[in-house]
Amino acid sequence: MKKAAILILLLLFYASVLLLSKYFINDLNIIKFKVFYIGNLIPLIIFSGNVIGILISSARKKFHFVSTQLTFYAIIAVLMLIASLVIITKIDLPETYYWNFPIQKLVPAALFVISLFLNFMIFAQLWMLVFDSKKANFIQTLFSAGIIVVLLLTITFLFTLNSKNSDILNEGQNIETAVVLGAAVWSKDSPSPLFRARIEKALELYNKNYFKRIQLTGGSAPGELSEAVVAFNFLKDMGINERNLDYEEVTSTTAEQIKFVALNFDKNDTVVIISDAFHLARVLQISEFFNVRTVAAASEYSISWEKLLYYRVRESIALLIFWLFGI
Repeated sequence: MKKAAILILLLLFYASVLLLSKYFINDLNIIKFKVFYIGNLIPLIIFSGNVIGILISSARKKFHFVSTQLTFYAIIAVLMLIASLVIITKIDLPETYYWNFPIQKLVPAALFVISLFLNFMIFAQLWMLVFDSKKANFIQTLFSAGIIVVLLLTITFLFTLNSKNSDILNEGQNIETAVVLGAAVWSKDSPSPLFRARIEKALELYNKNYFKRIQLTGGSAPGELSEAVVAFNFLKDMGINERNLDYEEVTSTTAEQIKFVALNFDKNDTVVIISDAFHLARVLQISEFFNVRTVAAASEYSISWEKLLYYRVRESIALLIFWLFGI
């Protein structure tokens, strides 16, 4: 039972840090913690499953078969979790992008994911032990943990498909500001087709008096105008008075842009968030995390089903990472 207690304490420490770190790195007070937020339920369920598996295995005298191995997994998971937090809070990485994500986010996200995968391996090993007296080998454990990841991604994908994005219902909602989320800027400082569709949606709704001001968001890659400035110039050229336009050039991810809204707008105000239909499920979940009152408006951007599938899979991965790690 001593080894079981040590492993439970390690897993409790890991789960606590994982749950609280997303509030810490986003400068949110821990009193904002919501037990039933999806991103908090997942680690709690995994931790509970691990503890139950440890207790059942110990009671059946099976835990000694794997106790050293699982403790090793837990220690590595804790170390990777701590390393990821150190990178996020202390180290500046190059401003490089892969798959449209900044490397400053990809590196800690990778460490977070590996640490969580080790927890999935613990979960898989314990429950194989519960249902089978034989010790499962490394390959079986690895495969079972992979199934857990695929299952979580599938559930997230289905969530994004079934998420209902609220539309603006009428012109009388007395909404002050709409926020256009940044996207890629192409050569000669022109918005990409996807970004242009977001900007044009903002222009259309502004001209119909759905809101009074437009907040533009998004930083820039080296050598380019920022996403926000490109959108600002576009809307100014379309005749919108620049006094009704604001922009910020610091944020580089959706989470940072919603955090910017949370910090700079009144909590009691409703903000219109303008983005693509496939993006809005994640936007609304991030808004819920930051306690931002939002109404979603989808752009008219149209793409082939192959590209839509790619974007939806990408959004599912990004949403799951935000749910779990807050990045």
